Amino acid sequence: MSSKTCPKRLELQSLNSFAVLQENISKKEKRNMKKPKNDGPKKTFKIRLYPNVAQIVLLYKTFGCCRKLYNTFLSLKQQKQPVPTESVFKSEFPYMKEVDSIALQQSRLRLQTAYDNFFKSLKGQRKGSKIGPPKFKSKRNEFQSYKSINVNENIQINFESRQIKLPKIGWVKFRDNRIFSARINSVTVSRDPAHRFHASILIDKSVPQNKACPEKVLGFDMSLQHLIVDSSGNKTDYPRYFRKNEDKLAWEQRKLSRKQKASHRYQSQKIKVARVHARIADSRRDFLQKLSTQITNEYNAVCVESLNMKAMAGSLTLGKSVNDCGWGEFSRMLEYKALWKGKHFIKIDKWFPSSKLCSVCGFKNVALTLADRVWTCPGCGTVQDRDCNAAVNVRDEGIRILNHNLNSSTVGTAGIHAQGDCVRPVHLQNSASGAMLCTGNGR
Repeated sequence: MSSKTCPKRLELQSLNSFAVLQENISKKEKRNMKKPKNDGPKKTFKIRLYPNVAQIVLLYKTFGCCRKLYNTFLSLKQQKQPVPTESVFKSEFPYMKEVDSIALQQSRLRLQTAYDNFFKSLKGQRKGSKIGPPKFKSKRNEFQSYKSINVNENIQINFESRQIKLPKIGWVKFRDNRIFSARINSVTVSRDPAHRFHASILIDKSVPQNKACPEKVLGFDMSLQHLIVDSSGNKTDYPRYFRKNEDKLAWEQRKLSRKQKASHRYQSQKIKVARVHARIADSRRDFLQKLSTQITNEYNAVCVESLNMKAMAGSLTLGKSVNDCGWGEFSRMLEYKALWKGKHFIKIDKWFPSSKLCSVCGFKNVALTLADRVWTCPGCGTVQDRDCNAAVNVRDEGIRILNHNLNSSTVGTAGIHAQGDCVRPVHLQNSASGAMLCTGNGR
């Protein structure tokens, strides 16, 4: 055990003493360590905090204490030694009594969650790419966070004065206009690379389980020239925030390259570069939030394609434009907002030939290339716009999946995706409009 990750006094303790401490953990603490039952997805609100100087110092202390406990627990886990409770470290380090005790407990639970996700990833039980084992946290990491649980109403919020009460921190000012009436379950306080503080509030309010009747269905196709093209023919232009701030970002990064690393001016300039990135991300997020809210308020069902944006940005010569449009974040916003409002969100498989199929007759143009933006269907002679035709096909395929789910009494996001060439049945095609109205009863 190295002295960098664990105090010297703890090094002198024998393994037997650690075993005794492990046996002395009360049954109540063991029950608290168990994960709560998942009653469905909950709502979360993220707000911007404006702490004073004393509160900032205490926040940094909390970040440091949680990081120290996490690294110490990880070192003990790697050496296959018993992990003691937080009370041992409080007796050895009195300054840990200044911070929130629940936040220290959550450091141990976070490490256990990281190990659970690692083992699930090895067994193939976790979605997404493979993840590695937990790593040590560094104080040089620009992103720092800790989590606290609401116990005996120690976390409160006042919307009139716009203040939130955090354990050991006190009342902190925030800026946000949203109001909720549900009880607060937990709060995660974080600091981003731009040295801004945020609080993610998890409230005790489940999303509605009943879905609305899908009377108005809309399909989307991604476009780099326009952000989205819907099945109604509307094209939404994207303001291209990264391109607008690219010169400013290059100027600040050029100044950063001239600074001596680890100097005070280097750290100050590094924050300026991070603030330019934050301004770009905030502008993009604000635009996508307003657009997704408008769409989910107007339509009962939204159909999109599940595209691999990371591969598109790496394989094409339009990497900056692909990353700047934020299609993945936009589809994520549509998904959770549709879930919140009891509406339908359908993802079409990425191998579905939405651009090559004619939305009128169903003919598949195999010779269609990426450069063909307008093409004439050899089957019916209809002149098709590539993006509008793809959006109509995405909507029709989403309606087919939605009808299948409604007829099978399966309400929720679609779990059946289109595969292969012949995926649309003949009875779903309309020679006049290429669409079929949904006839589900909305159960």
